[in-house]
Amino acid sequence: MRKHLAPVFLPVEAFAYVAFYVRDFQPSGDKLLKDDEWRLFLLSTAQVERLFLEAHQARLFNMRLSRMLPLVIVHGRNHSPEFTTSSHAAAPRIHAIQTGMVRVKNAFRTRQGGPGPLSRLRILLDSTFTPWLPIWAWLIEHPEGDILIDTGERAAVMQRHYFRAAGWSSAWLYRRLFQFHVEDKDEIGSQLAALNRTPRSIRWVILTHLHVDHCDGLRYLPNSEVLVNEMEWRHPSFSLPQLYPSWFKPTLFQFNEDHLDGFDRAYRVTTDGDVLVLPTPGHTYHHASVLLRHRSEGICYLFAGDAVYDQDQLLTGEQAGAHVDYGHSVMTYKAIKTYAERNPTVLLPSHDPLSGLRLSTRGVLSF
Repeated sequence: MRKHLAPVFLPVEAFAYVAFYVRDFQPSGDKLLKDDEWRLFLLSTAQVERLFLEAHQARLFNMRLSRMLPLVIVHGRNHSPEFTTSSHAAAPRIHAIQTGMVRVKNAFRTRQGGPGPLSRLRILLDSTFTPWLPIWAWLIEHPEGDILIDTGERAAVMQRHYFRAAGWSSAWLYRRLFQFHVEDKDEIGSQLAALNRTPRSIRWVILTHLHVDHCDGLRYLPNSEVLVNEMEWRHPSFSLPQLYPSWFKPTLFQFNEDHLDGFDRAYRVTTDGDVLVLPTPGHTYHHASVLLRHRSEGICYLFAGDAVYDQDQLLTGEQAGAHVDYGHSVMTYKAIKTYAERNPTVLLPSHDPLSGLRLSTRGVLSF
C-alpha cells in the first residue's frame, strides 16, 4: 500500500481569506502562487492555482486598493467581480470583467499540441481538457473616454447549435475543442451595468484578435468605435464572421513606426499617447495587445489577449499548441520580456486565472 500526505481541507472562502493575508507579504502574483506559506496546508502549486480559480469563480475577490487594503465580499450570482487599480478621478482606472469561463483541450493550451505540422492533429486527438479558465475583458476609465478591450462571450454560446451558422465543419470543430459556461449575467452588457456604465459610454472597443470569445459581445456596442488591426481583419485565423453582428464594420488601423523597448511599431489610441496597441503575432498571424502606460502609478499594464495563456508560459517560454505561428510567437515573447525588463509591467492575459489578482496587487513581471 502506497501512502501519501493529503492536503488539509481548506474551504474556498477560508482560502480567499488566507490569500489576502499572504498577499500583504508577497505582492507578486506568481510568487504568491508559490509562497512557502501554502506548505502549511500541504498544498502544491497546482492545488493553489486551482483554489485561486475556484475563488474567482465564486466571486470572492473584490479588492479596493486606494490604500492597498483588501475588502473581501462574497458576491451573489448577479454581481460582477471588480478589480480597480486607482481611486484617483483624473487617472485611468482599470476594471477586470469576467465574461464567463471556457475549457480547452490541454494540447491546445500547452506545448503538447505542437509545434510542427501534426500539432492540429494532436490537439484534435487529445481527450483531456483544462480546468475552467476565465474569459476576461477589460474596461479602462480614461479621461479621453472609456475603452473596452475585447468584449467576451455571450450566453447563446451554450446553445447546442450556436455555431451552426458558421458551417457544419466549424460547428463540429468548435464543439470538439471548447466547452463554455456563460450566463446572461456574465455578458458584457450586464457587466457594464454593474459598473454603472452603459454600452453608449464606451468610446473605443479594441479587439486583440477576432476569435469568438473575444468579439461575441460586440452586439451590445453598435455605437462604439471598434478598432481592429487591418491585417488581422484582412487575414484572420479561425474567425467566424458568420457570427458577427450585421452592422460590424470596424475602424481599421495600421501600426506606425515607433520606438518602444522591444517593439518598433505601435498604434496610438489616445491623444495623450498612454494607450497603445502593439503587434504581438503568434496566436493569430496578426494578433495585437494593448498597453496602458499609467503615469501616475509609474506602472505599465499589458493586456495581452491570447499572446500567452498565462504568465508562466511567458516566463518558461512554453508555446501554446493553439498558436498558428510559432516563429513569430517566440519573437513576441522576446519583445514582451524586453519591454518588461525595462519598464515595470503587469501582464494580463485573457485566460489567466491570476490576471484579476495580478491587476489588484500590481504584480509586475519579474525575471
